Amino acid sequence: MEVIKFLLKCNYKIEKLPTKLSNFYKQALLAWKLVYKHNFSPTTCFIWNNSNVQYKNKSLFFPRWYDNDIVLIRQLFNPHGHLLTYEEFLLKFGIPVPPREYAIVLDAIPTSLLQLFKGIYNTSQLRTQTIILDNVDICVNSVSNKQIRNLLHTTTLPAWKFYWESKFVDINWTYAWTISNKYCLNNKIKEVSFKILHGIYPTKKTLSRFVEDMDLSCSFCGTQEETIYHLFAECKHTSMFWIEVGNYIGNITTQTVTFLDKDIVLGYLNVKVDEDCIFITQLFLLLAKFHIHKAKWSNSKPKFQQFLSEINQYCTIVKHLQNQKAIRTNLIFEKF
Repeated sequence: MEVIKFLLKCNYKIEKLPTKLSNFYKQALLAWKLVYKHNFSPTTCFIWNNSNVQYKNKSLFFPRWYDNDIVLIRQLFNPHGHLLTYEEFLLKFGIPVPPREYAIVLDAIPTSLLQLFKGIYNTSQLRTQTIILDNVDICVNSVSNKQIRNLLHTTTLPAWKFYWESKFVDINWTYAWTISNKYCLNNKIKEVSFKILHGIYPTKKTLSRFVEDMDLSCSFCGTQEETIYHLFAECKHTSMFWIEVGNYIGNITTQTVTFLDKDIVLGYLNVKVDEDCIFITQLFLLLAKFHIHKAKWSNSKPKFQQFLSEINQYCTIVKHLQNQKAIRTNLIFEKF
């Protein structure tokens, strides 16, 4: 059974295995071969039943070697990157292997693999220097890739962070960056809010950097320049839409909800209302911004009744989901 488990890990070719198999076992091995992903790595390259290690056009398997846990090609190299001589092999493993058997194994290993292993060992010998980054030697094996990545990572701020700070005060950026991840929403809905925050939402003003002589008039009102701020907050059509959304939320929650421009862009965080009201208000904000986005690209205007239909459709979908975000959303919807 142990041998079978080992075989399934090998990059074998059925026709090259050094044994005769019935059609049933050939089909079973072929099925496993199709579903098992054999990622090549020189450090885990097997000697046995390996389609790349063949002697006289057949892969190898010597039970005595396998029983003594000699299974990887790297075990046949000395610390200097050279293949073990027969005497070194006997001294290292202490098993009575005939010289011819050892010669067969070495002859079966292709030159390309031998060169690869020599390169690996030579590289490891050259790594005696230290590379210090923020007082940490990143050449030490105990330093993980995650630690190195964190050392190299530099905190960058989106250019529009300063733009929004010029318009609004006391911005809770941690809340603004993460709020959409707290809701059961698909990426298309989240994407609209992220593009607004980063100043890359494709309004006419944004696209004018790439298109000459572009008409910059707002897709809704047609009188003002279509910037991100105007489209989602200032335009008379979106302003009326936000008033209707706020009134509706106030009716179902029995709490006064008024949207400031800061709430629309950066998220609703009103300490005067309860947590569930903040939750449902922010959810409506995210969905409403997506509605405005769809209205722009469908050459229409934000329509509150159509938005309510989208909310009802969203509620129907969320009711059939079982993740924690959906469950919390359902409970709050039922409350109101």
